[in-house]
Amino acid sequence: MAARLTTVPEIPVGYHPVMLELSRARAVLHLLQHLDQGDVAALYHGVPDAETENYTDWWRSMCYDTLHQALTDAGAAFVKDKQPPAAEEGA
Repeated sequence: MAARLTTVPEIPVGYHPVMLELSRARAVLHLLQHLDQGDVAALYHGVPDAETENYTDWWRSMCYDTLHQALTDAGAAFVKDKQPPAAEEGA
């Protein structure tokens, strides 16, 4: 008798809006960690050494803004997901 294969139910967590925003936050946090360690030579390809500090400040500012927005959007997506579905009109 052949072994019976069972399927695991698919859990659509990977594409859930909250998970997408948290993934964006993790990516930005990873970039911030590299900025803090000074390990960002690839970001400055073709930029003169004298100007890298200006670009580092810009990268940090962009990362903090994006991190803040991602966490705000994750919170909003979580609240939206926890609200009961709107009643259908005309029902």
